[in-house]
Amino acid sequence: MSDKTFTSLKQYEEAAKEKLDDLTNSYFYKGPNSSAGLKRNEEALQKVFLCPNICVDVSKRSTQITLLGKELSMPVGIGPCALHSLTNKDGELATARAAEYSKVLYVVSQYSTQPLRDIRKTAPNTLIFMQINMLSEEFITRSYIEGIEREGVNGFVLTLDHNSFSPDRPTLNEEFRSTVYLPNMPEGFCDYAKAANSVNKWTNDSYTWESVKRIMTYTTLPIIVKGILSPKNAREAIKTGVAGIWVSNHGGRNSSDYPATIDAFRSIAPIVKASGILLFADGGIRTGGDILKFLALGAKMVFIAKPVISALVVNGSEGLNSVFSLLKSDLETNMAMCGYNSIDEVDQNCLWDNRSNI
Repeated sequence: MSDKTFTSLKQYEEAAKEKLDDLTNSYFYKGPNSSAGLKRNEEALQKVFLCPNICVDVSKRSTQITLLGKELSMPVGIGPCALHSLTNKDGELATARAAEYSKVLYVVSQYSTQPLRDIRKTAPNTLIFMQINMLSEEFITRSYIEGIEREGVNGFVLTLDHNSFSPDRPTLNEEFRSTVYLPNMPEGFCDYAKAANSVNKWTNDSYTWESVKRIMTYTTLPIIVKGILSPKNAREAIKTGVAGIWVSNHGGRNSSDYPATIDAFRSIAPIVKASGILLFADGGIRTGGDILKFLALGAKMVFIAKPVISALVVNGSEGLNSVFSLLKSDLETNMAMCGYNSIDEVDQNCLWDNRSNI
């Protein structure tokens, strides 16, 4: 079946699972405790309903937004996800081509398999952020950030929940890892097999909010902190002066014992909105309606990762372009049903819980 006939992101996922071997399938699509956290993200979104507002002139609808002075086609971006070379021969270069064509923000994973320099050349006009983790020593992190900045990125996403792994989190075996090279890791960490077997040598469990403050002095580019799930941590992040907060439970892949992103988002959004900094989210987003729900609660943008992997597996960059086209069309449809012409108009009145406000 050609993906040209696909009408949903679920179809891409089903088709991708049929093409991948069992190990890669498990790595990309499963999580701890029988994938309870992954399922919770999607199920929680399905419990949030939109409230129609019809007989409104919505003939001039647009999903465009502006971020950091750059016009994007929609408030949906490519979230950081490792090892795109497992999806197709071009890896992150295929992802970059789609980002350029679809005019979306691309957050490149620290564990990407194509050099950042080549990614930037492939997508010269794309807004690109680099996702990074706290490395074992701050001086390594500082040198790493400075080197990445020279490659022409527009910002950083600092993942703060990367050290919280459940023992039954799906991973790749040592033989598989030995075939993977990570060109964007600091020198000495590019061999995935060696790095994965020496986690305590290249990750940092001692970092604090003071560490985040120091890291912000290593670059003039905006830093978004990712992995925030509690109001307390949101307030602490805001105090550091970061450019934005990304509400995420790591796609439910690290642990199954934390809330769905949309549930955590409800508690965090008012705090972040009051501060005026950027607010991002991911987790279970598969439709235009899902996007609108997060926007209504205050998100500036949302991100997808598993659908990106699915599209790349099925049909490379063209498949990913089709996924963004589906999301854009579905978002426009839901905007029309809720009476909106622009993303800036979206507010909580489109949520069924607030139906009495219309």
